[in-house]
Amino acid sequence: MEGDLGRNTYRGPHFAQVDGGFTKSSRIPWFTHEGAQLQFRAEIANLFNRVNLNGMDSNLADGNFGHATGVGIARTPQFSLRVHF
Repeated sequence: MEGDLGRNTYRGPHFAQVDGGFTKSSRIPWFTHEGAQLQFRAEIANLFNRVNLNGMDSNLADGNFGHATGVGIARTPQFSLRVHF
């Protein structure tokens, strides 16, 4: 029997994620007579690669009580190039 504990008594670990990105633009005058701009962009999700646990088992009768059954995404980079003319 679970007793008389209130709702949301069992809490899992905290979620923390830092995302980052930067952009570098360069002029390329030889592309057209008016010139163009080349833009490089880098974005990184979960910059510090912190483990975020989820899916905590809160069933007291289960053998996995209190254990995490899943994890969030790992560090994920994304790069892009763009030409403005």
